[in-house]
Amino acid sequence: MPYERNAMNGGSDYSASIDKIRPELGYVVSNIRVCSFTVNRVKNNKGYTFLKMLVTRMEELGETDT
Repeated sequence: MPYERNAMNGGSDYSASIDKIRPELGYVVSNIRVCSFTVNRVKNNKGYTFLKMLVTRMEELGETDT
């Protein structure tokens, strides 16, 4: 995916986003991962369990590019 920016929030759905694995540990190298802004937003709004279920269901339906 290409990196994209927009003026509204500094990024687009496809922009890279730094995700804290365990929020209470903060932004340290051993506690972060890079994902898309969309994935980070879904995880923060719906939770990791929902995101994992969504990806699993998409894989079952053959809706991924793996």
